[in-house]
Amino acid sequence: MFQAWANLTNDQAYLLALQVCASEEEKDYFYLLIEYAQTSIQKRKKDLEKKIQVLQRERYVTADSLSISDLTFNNDDVQNEYFNNPYIALVHIFLTIPKYQINVKLIAQELNLDLVELQNILKLLEKIRLISKVNANYYQVLKEHIQIKDRGNLVRSHQLLTHSIALSRMATLNLKQRYGISVSFSTDTKSIELCRQILIKAVHEISEIALKSKPESVHQLMIDFFPWSK
Repeated sequence: MFQAWANLTNDQAYLLALQVCASEEEKDYFYLLIEYAQTSIQKRKKDLEKKIQVLQRERYVTADSLSISDLTFNNDDVQNEYFNNPYIALVHIFLTIPKYQINVKLIAQELNLDLVELQNILKLLEKIRLISKVNANYYQVLKEHIQIKDRGNLVRSHQLLTHSIALSRMATLNLKQRYGISVSFSTDTKSIELCRQILIKAVHEISEIALKSKPESVHQLMIDFFPWSK
């Protein structure tokens, strides 16, 4: 479990969950993860871990149903560790840039991670064969891109955590460094699907541009399209 959540108050966790429109089930799962990160009592940590595992078995989908291309989880523990820590995907993306491949400490500085947490993330990425440690000073990326095709509650939880750290990052940026759009509108059912397809096409085109480029920096694109009316 990652160290960042150990510093969140209950009120901060609640506000983060509201900001990303989490469902009640997702909020409960999120709060449980935070409790696990914060407690220093080993017996309570074990009890919380059991509760987390029960929720994951009952309400969260398996790796097979997620249909993740180019990535295979050998067991549930590895899968859960990957999806419960949004920094793992970020570290993986940072390692596609040469200067970070030869100096991983720069990643820790960029993401405000301590070196122990970074090393744990690197070990997991090696374990699932996304990267390889060539020598003490160089990491090679074996697979650059992962696409999660299907959506499920486990993926939604991962999105919730990613959104929360992204919002924290955005709070440190000035208006020239970020670009955001927020629009409320009314429409009909047929147009909703059309809007969704346009967004999917836009993301696909952005992905194509990124794939053809020479990586120099890491960026975040977040799109939420949801109804206010029931």
